[in-house]
Amino acid sequence: MNAPVRVPSRPRRSLGRAVLAARAAALAGLLAVAPGAAEAAPAADLAPGSVTIALTALEDDGGRGPCRATLRIRNDGGVRVETFSLRLVLFDPGGAVLREVVVLAMPLRPGGRTTAATFPALAAPCDGLGAVVIRDFPLCADRAGRRLACRAAAVPVSRVVAPFGF
Repeated sequence: MNAPVRVPSRPRRSLGRAVLAARAAALAGLLAVAPGAAEAAPAADLAPGSVTIALTALEDDGGRGPCRATLRIRNDGGVRVETFSLRLVLFDPGGAVLREVVVLAMPLRPGGRTTAATFPALAAPCDGLGAVVIRDFPLCADRAGRRLACRAAAVPVSRVVAPFGF
């Protein structure tokens, strides 16, 4: 008696592709927005001048350690900033760029709430720091991920010897 010949089966790829195509079509239908729907409810944004960013401290253990800087960020607006970061450029007293640093400080809660962020400014004592400049805001968005106008809302203030601003 002869044994039956087995033909190797191929994976059923067409079924997988059909399922993926159906899921993609369903997702596209869910993401479709009716014309004018996005304009019906504009997203709230930060009011100009509503976020105060204060450079409040430069600490280096009496000139013996690395320089740490502290920012205090106060959101006087009515919008919660879920993701927030600043890109700062640090200069020496002669005006040469020492380094850039990105500082995360989030969330920024509305209604006059304050967030503090301490970061390593220099590997040397703070007397080597001449000025701190806000270059931009890499992250600045609400809970839905909509970009907010942090540059227009920001008011930099220095409470230390080093100038701080845009």
